[in-house]
Amino acid sequence: RSSPDLTGEEFAWASAPSGCLSFRRGSVAVLMNASGAAVPLPPGRVLLGSGPMDAKLPVDTCVWLHAAPNRD
Repeated sequence: RSSPDLTGEEFAWASAPSGCLSFRRGSVAVLMNASGAAVPLPPGRVLLGSGPMDAKLPVDTCVWLHAAPNRD
């Protein structure tokens, strides 16, 4: 909770597979899978997941990742 990426005002929607929702706050990326099938995990180190996962994010699961900074 002390990370500026979790408490700051920076926010950006990110591209995501169909049926999924994704956004970034600094170096933290979030992907929520509401589709009907597992989707590949985006690059990054998993910080937290709402359920078990391997290389794919299962249906009805959300993951928080430490991702590389945006280069926009």
